[in-house]
Formats: sequence, structure tokens, C-alpha cells
Amino acid sequence: MQITAGELSGLDALSKGLYMVEGDAGLLIKMGELFKMPQDFSFYDTSLPAKRPLFHVFRRAAAVDATIQAGKRPAGPLPLSGMGWIALLFVPWTIFWILFDIQSVSPWLAVGIPFVLMTLIVVYRIVFNRPAWPEIASWAFFLAACLLGPVMKVAPFLAWGSVIGSLFMGLLWLVSLTPLAKLPFCAEYSKWGFIKKLCENSMFIQPNMAISLVWGWEFIFASGFGVAAKIVPGFFVAFTIIRYGLMIPAAIFTSRYQKGTMDRKFDDIDGTMSNLRAWGYAGLAIIIIMLTALFAWY
Repeated sequence: MQITAGELSGLDALSKGLYMVEGDAGLLIKMGELFKMPQDFSFYDTSLPAKRPLFHVFRRAAAVDATIQAGKRPAGPLPLSGMGWIALLFVPWTIFWILFDIQSVSPWLAVGIPFVLMTLIVVYRIVFNRPAWPEIASWAFFLAACLLGPVMKVAPFLAWGSVIGSLFMGLLWLVSLTPLAKLPFCAEYSKWGFIKKLCENSMFIQPNMAISLVWGWEFIFASGFGVAAKIVPGFFVAFTIIRYGLMIPAAIFTSRYQKGTMDRKFDDIDGTMSNLRAWGYAGLAIIIIMLTALFAWY
């Protein structure tokens, strides 16, 4: 790792006995010259996205042209990073969670406002590139919420809509650890900062899996406190504060875990990723059980 980072010369490491050599030592000495990294090489891609014509995604060649390349943020007037887009995705969700639990707020407003905001986000992304799958899934949830809540007045949803929303968000984070998704949830956004080849590497995927797992379980625990707040009205405020306060340690973990990626050592990174995936499956099972119980409540 030190040699790769340029902190230690391969020849110096050999002279200090830090590794052993078998074969042609003369050829080994030339390795640095044969495989040296270009001076201008970087794992980061700061190039701007190509500007595309309005509604280009509906044209025949759009399937190739519209692909979001790693390292390139979506085109358009909003110069947001990947993490900025995740924060923006949380805006309609947060409004939904808060408004849905306020008894005086009409279900039409509690669901309608997030649905309109999510629609604007998706339309923006369609116009300037293409939406990431979490954005499409979120839009689909709010559309279904409009039908289940104010339109059809489904009793379980009217009673537990906010908690169901938290469980659905947890499901999105955890299902991204399964073969159904190419990359973990947050990797769909953090990949915009790096070159494409790096995004296929386990050292990039593993930290994004860990972060996605933490957020998935955060929403499971948040849902539990949401249920408790409904069942025990006397502690509604306390449980609600804890419910949304859980996002703080999850956000802190996200920040710190990302920064420590290059210093982290794994004896078996594939085994570590398998363990993360197993915890993801366990979380998905709990979400399915909780959703079934909420809808069976009425």
C-alpha cells in the first residue's frame, strides 16, 4: 500500500527486507519504470458532464448517450455532488414523515407535497440526464401513498403511513446490498466523484455497502420508535425525537467511514462483504415482518 501510494520506494523496501524476491531481480528493478503511474493520473474525475438537449432521453439513441458515467455529476444548472443529491432526496421524505404524523394536516397535503417535490426532482433528472433508481423508487412510493391514503383511505396506511415510509426507505438501502442492484444505494451517487474503473473495485464497493447497511438498519430502528410513539401517546414527543435523532449518528458514521477507507485493512474483503450482505438480508426479513404486522393490525 505504501509503494502504491508513492510513500515508499520498492527498491528501499527490498533493501530493508520488507518483502522477498524470487526470479529475475534485474527485471524487478525496472518495474517502476515499466508500470509507473502517469504524472497527471488521478482516481478522481472532476470533469463536467456533457450538456444534452431538452428531453434527449426520449430519442432513439438516448439509451447509450444518457448513461451517467462515473465521475460526472448529472448535467444541469444544479452543481450538486453525489452526496448533495442524496440530501436533496431526503427533503420530500422528511416532509412526508413530519406532516403525516401531524393530525391537523390533511393527508392530501402530507402526501401531495412530497409527491410534487419528488416529481420535480425526477423530471429535472430526466431532462438533464436520467434519474437514479432510488429516485424512481421514491417517486413510486409517493404515488402509491397518494392512492392508499387520501384516495382509497386504506386504514393501515392512514394509521401507519409515516412508519411504512421509514420501512420502505430502509428497504431501499438494504435491497441495494443484494444482487438486485449493481451498486449499494450510496454508491449510486458517490460514484460520480471517481473514475469508472475504481467504482468496480471492492475497495470502493465495501465502504458503500457498510454505509448503506447502517442507514438501512437506522430506518428499521427509527420505524420501531415510530410504532412506539403511536402505541404510547404519552411518550410521543420523546420517541419521535429519538426516531429522527438516529439520523445524526448514521450521518457521523457515513462521514468518518468514508475518510478511513484508504487506511482500513481487511484480511478477507470478500468475506467482509458477504457478512454485510447477510446483515442486509436479516434487515430485509425484519422489514417484511414489520410491514406485514402493520397491515394486519387493522
